[in-house]
Amino acid sequence: MLEDKTIKLVLSAAIPEERAPLGIRVMQHGKDYMADKPGITTLEQLAEVRASRRRPNASTRSCTASGSRTEPR
Repeated sequence: MLEDKTIKLVLSAAIPEERAPLGIRVMQHGKDYMADKPGITTLEQLAEVRASRRRPNASTRSCTASGSRTEPR
């Protein structure tokens, strides 16, 4: 799925602690990611998500099911 160029958006309702790592992988493949809340469960995950979004080819858009968007600073 991550290599399929026709897929632009990945939606997830995975177990909460698995959502951020999955989102990082998805965004590293240049796809947008939307997860059910909570999308991030630890401060370590938050730091990892922020760092991953600064990498080349990463998508810069993600949001939770509530519609809260996260944009790079």
